[in-house]
Amino acid sequence: LAKDKKSDMETTFNTARKIYSNAPDEKIDAFMAEQVKGMSAILPTKLNEGTELYRIVYDTNTNSLAYAYEMNAAKLGMSEQKLLGSADVIKTNMRQHHVNFFCTFPSSKLFMDIGITLGVAIMTTEQRFITGYTLTVDDCNAELAPVNINDALATYNRKDYKSALKQLRILADQGNATAQTKLGYMYGNGLEIKQNYTVAADWYQKAVDQGNVDAHFYLGVLYDEGKGVKQDYEMAAKLFLKVAEDGNHVAQSFLGSMYSKGQGLEQNDHRAFYWHKRAADNGNMVSLAEVGTMYISGRGVAVNHTKAAETLTEASKHGGYLASMNLAWLYKKGFGVKQDFKKSGSLYQKVCNDGHGKGCTKLGNFYEYGNGYNQDMTKALKLHKKGCELGSADGCAATAWFYKIGVGGVEQSFGKAVEYYTEACDMGSGAACTGLGSLYTQGKGVQKDKQQAVKLFNKGCGLGFQRGCEYYQKYNEK
Repeated sequence: LAKDKKSDMETTFNTARKIYSNAPDEKIDAFMAEQVKGMSAILPTKLNEGTELYRIVYDTNTNSLAYAYEMNAAKLGMSEQKLLGSADVIKTNMRQHHVNFFCTFPSSKLFMDIGITLGVAIMTTEQRFITGYTLTVDDCNAELAPVNINDALATYNRKDYKSALKQLRILADQGNATAQTKLGYMYGNGLEIKQNYTVAADWYQKAVDQGNVDAHFYLGVLYDEGKGVKQDYEMAAKLFLKVAEDGNHVAQSFLGSMYSKGQGLEQNDHRAFYWHKRAADNGNMVSLAEVGTMYISGRGVAVNHTKAAETLTEASKHGGYLASMNLAWLYKKGFGVKQDFKKSGSLYQKVCNDGHGKGCTKLGNFYEYGNGYNQDMTKALKLHKKGCELGSADGCAATAWFYKIGVGGVEQSFGKAVEYYTEACDMGSGAACTGLGSLYTQGKGVQKDKQQAVKLFNKGCGLGFQRGCEYYQKYNEK
């Protein structure tokens, strides 16, 4: 094997086996049969007749011995992505077979002495994909040494992912649900191994079948996001429910959102509030903000501005956008708290500083209208522009109005107004669509075009802007 690299691999292998191994032929044949059996279990689709299922390959470029499985993706009815997803599963199963074979047979020293590389090659008609690994004497000693889950988790927790991967794989192959869950997590997050959601889902499913609660949550996330599995909100909800009942506040929060949206579950505001409240009581800040918001809107619970303010005050301390925006609104209106434009403005400023355009625009309105602040049109325009840059449609619409009128330290520019109105209208602002339509009726900044104006008024109306409806009726009749 070490010297005659160009010789026929199967002949060389058989010769080496007879010379260096005391293993009887039937044991070798049994091993070969086990490899094929393992392969068949992985691919439910039967290989077409004539496809070479198993062969030994010696790669002279890498000095490696490989067990190769040739799979035609088209004939198997598999996508390339699915084929590649199977590669890591095959690799995991084959590695264990190789460990059992090479690390226990008397001939193992022959292979270990030349530092032989064992791998699995997955080939299609278009391209050759290879995933492999190396086995050495040290690997054999490590793989065959007794491993317990506590040692494996300790190795993982000190971030020795390479060693943890080996230990967890052994335990996972032995059926340890905790190891299967952790191994799935490593595949899902690409820790010391190429990220592969399909393989992650397979390991999570094995652990779920044994009742592992953490695996239920992680597999639920994959179903929710459609990663490694077909997106299935109903399945995600079913998995989250198991974990939520066990007290996981993230799963409880997810269930609250799913009930609120009717995603995978029948829409039910009362159930949404129930799960968000449980999650909030368990320390989930996202759900705490949702609870406060539901106290304002009365969705799933009676309106209670006092409770809303108390809840949102706590949630806003942890930097939540939703909590800060709604608490600012309560201070602006004086609902559940004493009206205080300064406190409202400071919350909007915080949201703006965190990169949310709506906060900038709301604070800009305070400076524009002099609510709690000295009126300052220049500051107002600056904030509106920043809001627009951060994705606020209202910020873009307000900026357009400043250019249309020519205030805030800028000269009147209908061209700029058209530019900002167009951006805001495209972002879903009914007021902006209506404002842009008005410019088309007057031919300011654009060529006069009644038909285009009517279209824009209709769009503004459809976006819920009442004046757009009035203008559409007025100009459409003409």
